[in-house]
Amino acid sequence: MALPSSLSYDVLPNSAMSRTYKTVISSRNSTTFGPNQRMEFAFPQSEGSYLDLSNVSLKFKLQAVGAGKKANLDFSILSAISRVVVSCGGQVLSDISSYNILATALMQASGSPESFSSMGKCCLGTTGAPDLPLLGVEINETGIVFCVPMTFGLFSSKKQLPLDLSSPIVVSVHLTSLDEMLFCLGDDTNKPTNLLFSEAEMHGYIVQLNAESQLFIDQSLGDLSYNFNITDIANMQTSVAPGSTSTVLPFRYSSLKSVCQIVRNTASSVPSTAQFCVSGRSRNCISEMSLDIGGEIVPSSRVKVSKIDVSEAYNETMVALFGNNEIAHQNSLNNTHIAGITFTPADGVEMTVNAQFTSRNDYRQNTSGIVAHEYSESVHNPGTFISAISLETYKPVGDSDSLLCGRNTVGSQISWNNKTTNETPDSSAAATIDYYGFFDSVISLDPVTRILTANA
Repeated sequence: MALPSSLSYDVLPNSAMSRTYKTVISSRNSTTFGPNQRMEFAFPQSEGSYLDLSNVSLKFKLQAVGAGKKANLDFSILSAISRVVVSCGGQVLSDISSYNILATALMQASGSPESFSSMGKCCLGTTGAPDLPLLGVEINETGIVFCVPMTFGLFSSKKQLPLDLSSPIVVSVHLTSLDEMLFCLGDDTNKPTNLLFSEAEMHGYIVQLNAESQLFIDQSLGDLSYNFNITDIANMQTSVAPGSTSTVLPFRYSSLKSVCQIVRNTASSVPSTAQFCVSGRSRNCISEMSLDIGGEIVPSSRVKVSKIDVSEAYNETMVALFGNNEIAHQNSLNNTHIAGITFTPADGVEMTVNAQFTSRNDYRQNTSGIVAHEYSESVHNPGTFISAISLETYKPVGDSDSLLCGRNTVGSQISWNNKTTNETPDSSAAATIDYYGFFDSVISLDPVTRILTANA
């Protein structure tokens, strides 16, 4: 006996007609690129179509030109990207500078070297070798192809970006300098004279609705615009000498969620260069950290850190950047076993580099005062320190301006305060500090002009 249709559980209702397809977009401004140049991609405009922001990746081939004996990426291929800008009709939707510095630090803080040994090697350009946590894959004249997932800012929102626009969505990927991309074993005489980026493509998945489904969305919105929120990232870079400092930050947003500090020691004496690397970071003798927002100290109890006590600073960083809900979390900041690297420099005499990386348990600055883009015999000792403070809070009563649960800093002066006590720095050279502000931004589609805008 047949069941009534209302009881026939294997009969599913028809879903709205739509389809998802992959699109591959070639760079529109050139076919080949070098250090300090820009790749530019424009997504096609299409009615009833939406870009899945969680599934966008950048693919390209990288070759060394005039390659020396050894040239490895600084941790990963993300070290080559200095800035990512997303715009629409001249309106900037997301603009993240010092992209490589942040990407490298967050990758080390969110995963172990072992986890980079498969996908990390072919997509991100890591070695996957726990004994060499900061050394990326070797770049040669034959070339290596990478397909890098886009992340941060707009691409971390997991939302659908409409493509029915009067101007296309443009993604600009800025490349950094040759020195910042590479680690060179030995000295600069062994590094390539240049790097060549070719076959650049932006890959994305498009969700396309049928006319009826799109009409339903339009009728539901009426005169309202299509809106969704993202967590975007602002950057400020400065240079300070070791010691107590108070740095005013330009992060004035209606919903500031967290602030991150990354310190890198400036190189003082390395062959042929005065660059600092992307992945090497130091504590710079900092013993206490806090934010000052309009005279209020955040957190109310300042974060403490030292050579022998990193627990509080490490925990606060996890809370601010990832959430503190994974008790078994392991990352690449805790390497205490580092292998020597044997190589043959230009003079043909084999030598071993002892890359003594700072362990997470020390969280100290590098002992030589030098953080350059190369490994130097027995002296290169980059640290892996990273610190962040969370501003997540419940929305205060009577606050009608803030978004979600971040802190409203629009009318306040905000500064990051570092305090140093009872510790002598091993170098008087100034440190380069990058500050990152994570904030809520609302992306809106104007129903008349069909242009997307960002409001924070």
